[in-house]
Amino acid sequence: MQQTSTGGRSPNEIAQVLKGLNFPAQKDEVVHQAEANQADGGILDMLRHLPPGAYNSLAEVMERIGLPSGAADMLKGFGSRH
Repeated sequence: MQQTSTGGRSPNEIAQVLKGLNFPAQKDEVVHQAEANQADGGILDMLRHLPPGAYNSLAEVMERIGLPSGAADMLKGFGSRH
């Protein structure tokens, strides 16, 4: 699994810029939501380097950008569709 550097970003920072995103979400939807939430250039760059495809959860996005697995445990239910 390819990971990118998080540039010292916390799970909370990533969660904030993806607030309002419903999962599953395609990479372009992830990037668009971060842009809409006015993410800074560093976070946008990380998200733009995600591999294409569907992401099923915030935890999956976080793992793919290099945050430790389980980093999103405190954010259970974030963006889930019911």
